[in-house]
Amino acid sequence: MKPLLIKLNLIFLVILCFSHTLATASTTNEIKYVLRNLDQTQNQCPELFDAFPEGGMRIFYCHVKTFLSYKRLQKLAHKPIFIKGPHSKTLLNLKNKNEFGYYNKAFVTWLRNEFISAIKSAQFKKSTQTVYHQYIQSLARTYYLVHELLIIDPGYLQQELEHYFKLIEINSLPEYYVNRYYEFADLFDQGFNGDVVKTAVLFWIRRVIDGTEAEFFIGLETLLKAYDTHFIDQVHCEHPEFTTEPMECAQLNYKIAEQTLKLVYQNLRRKLNKQERRKLQKSQQAWLKFQNHNVEFWALPYQGEPDEAIEKINVKTKLTQLRTKELESFENKWIMGLNE
Repeated sequence: MKPLLIKLNLIFLVILCFSHTLATASTTNEIKYVLRNLDQTQNQCPELFDAFPEGGMRIFYCHVKTFLSYKRLQKLAHKPIFIKGPHSKTLLNLKNKNEFGYYNKAFVTWLRNEFISAIKSAQFKKSTQTVYHQYIQSLARTYYLVHELLIIDPGYLQQELEHYFKLIEINSLPEYYVNRYYEFADLFDQGFNGDVVKTAVLFWIRRVIDGTEAEFFIGLETLLKAYDTHFIDQVHCEHPEFTTEPMECAQLNYKIAEQTLKLVYQNLRRKLNKQERRKLQKSQQAWLKFQNHNVEFWALPYQGEPDEAIEKINVKTKLTQLRTKELESFENKWIMGLNE
């Protein structure tokens, strides 16, 4: 009898040890499935205008809900998603204007770790790069930039946080309060969707209040580093609010221009026959020589100056961008000629 009990105890311990691993694998697989199939999602919130994929976090959630509902996520997490606010364990109350959900930090950490586990495979990242670009990139970039601009201005952030919290406490939040952030940091003038910007500002204010801002940001930064390698550095170069070395920015801009040219060149090459490819190759080789000579010429005014090396890279970047436009223009004319 005793050996049997020992065996049963061992089996129980094995099951206990592996149950967490199996649950984690299940969550990771569900996250992977959602990422792979974002193009197959439908708006599950008929009361909302479907601006996906150009909309904000709420419409993004309404699409993710096609495969991963709030109730299902709650079940996978084995912990409350919210610790305070208008939401229950099974339903989200998105109509309450004077309350918001306080996220459970343990849930956010769990979700972040599950997400990191889902995207750590290089093969998976490669297979979902296009999905990221089409359905996630715009939202992720906006939320990242808004966060950084808020954090570097703690005085403004504290002022807005206190004002918002006071209105919440006395149940006097105006219905369209979020609209005050539509033109936040002039991001609308820089091509960002003001409707997404304003919700991003309020999202981060709420996360500072509920204490989960750092956890959410780590997850967002991980996403960008996985799929959008240069964006973080690019943001710091394009916005004077951030302190960045000019040489680093010059090198980054050239690297991006070079990669873009490479993609355009390869795309055009695939559409040509063998003889045409040889001509394209000769043209590109001649252009590279032209580029090198022109870099030396246009940098002459800076010869011997501290910025000479930076200016050479900047000239190289501009010439590379012009070459990219030339090849894109050629490709468009080529396609039009084939269709005539």
